[in-house]
Amino acid sequence: MASPQRWIVVHSAKRQKAQNKRLQKKLDKLDRELERRLDHLGRETFNCQADARKALDVFEGELGRYHHLTGSELIAVRSYPGPGRPRQSQEPEVVGYRIEAELSREREAISASRRRAGRFILATNVLDEQGLNKETLLAEYRAQNSVERASGF
Repeated sequence: MASPQRWIVVHSAKRQKAQNKRLQKKLDKLDRELERRLDHLGRETFNCQADARKALDVFEGELGRYHHLTGSELIAVRSYPGPGRPRQSQEPEVVGYRIEAELSREREAISASRRRAGRFILATNVLDEQGLNKETLLAEYRAQNSVERASGF
């Protein structure tokens, strides 16, 4: 059976700034990677609409929580059958399908992550707030780091 605990949510402006900077770097890297993959996907010609839709659904499933696709559509690729110059009355045939889509950021998910940045939880098994108030708990936590660093090998 778990022992009872008291949890305290702590916010650190310094930590928030560092985490938001790290999040921005992560988003920029994700943008580049996903744009590159979407470009490759857009260059590929699929034999039927079902194959193109399946590839698009797989890609969309791999986007994660910070991105989504907008304006995605399947474009028919047309070509004249056979070699040589086509007759004037001849119409081009559909030979495959391409994907066109745009990548966008999920603004709400990003802003929620930015709001959560800089917060962490301190847990203690001292349930009495008079014996160990929030400020003392935070001071003890910060002092613990310097003690552990000093005793390292």
